[in-house]
Amino acid sequence: MIATDNCGTPDLTYNEVITGTDCSTGITYTRTWTATDACGNETIATQTITVIDNVPPVILVAFTSQNVECGQQINIPQPDVTDNCGVIVDFSSKDEIIDGPCPQAFTFIRTFTATDACGNISTETVTVNVSDNTAPDLNNVPTDTTIYLGMGQTIPPPPE
Repeated sequence: MIATDNCGTPDLTYNEVITGTDCSTGITYTRTWTATDACGNETIATQTITVIDNVPPVILVAFTSQNVECGQQINIPQPDVTDNCGVIVDFSSKDEIIDGPCPQAFTFIRTFTATDACGNISTETVTVNVSDNTAPDLNNVPTDTTIYLGMGQTIPPPPE
């Protein structure tokens, strides 16, 4: 703000009043400038700035989808949460498991929810698909053998 006068340089003063703390109606900054010349003549200008937060928080997850083999640990890092006004009042997560085609295969879903001071809500979902694609191993398999039944040999029973 610049103040000028036909008879010299006026004094310029500034005052700011902040009202409102309700996010739905906003926070209001009322700025008042007063220019006063040497003879006491004044000119006043007022500016009103209303700030309304309608932007939800941002949840930054490391990944949104991952495939793992059964037996591997499911590791979902805690996400970073930011807000344009800097105040997160609630952050939570909810887990859900959806059965797959066999007991070791399933889908694990974690949904993160963040709420800022103005009630703006955001969610981010991470899905981990757990599968069982590995065939079992056989160990200590008996070696092939030939049995001659005419010589008094019998087929051995299977091991227990």
